[in-house]
Amino acid sequence: MFYSFGDNCYWHPKNVPADMKLISIGDNVTVCADVDFITHDISYRLFNNSNFFNTGNKKMRYYMDRIKIDNNVMIGAHSIIMYGVTIKSNSIVAAGSVVTKDVEEGTIVGGNPAKVIGYSKDLFEKRLKNLDKRPIDINQIDEINEFFWEMEEN
Repeated sequence: MFYSFGDNCYWHPKNVPADMKLISIGDNVTVCADVDFITHDISYRLFNNSNFFNTGNKKMRYYMDRIKIDNNVMIGAHSIIMYGVTIKSNSIVAAGSVVTKDVEEGTIVGGNPAKVIGYSKDLFEKRLKNLDKRPIDINQIDEINEFFWEMEEN
């Protein structure tokens, strides 16, 4: 149904994109909850049905474009990915972002419209430094309570 869908992907949105054939997903891509992929707009209805816009004898057409997600990408929850966008490899889209332009390789983008807010390699290094200090498993309630709640009481 997608143009392509890679290996080792995690797909969590509850809605299926309207034009899946216009979406390409690479390998090792994580798409978090409620991400929307917008592959078209219907501005043609406005242009064709308003006297304000003079189309002459021409009729505007349904506008659509592709979305390409390269390898090793994470798209945070509640983000919107607009048509015509490529999200390049090793990139992160922060939760709640509206991506209207290409995302360069190795960047972290966030906001509306999404802009570069960091670099995935820097986040990796930061997380790697604290790896041994944090709980490993969300199901280890004692470990979680000790790390997140009991530290606060001391």
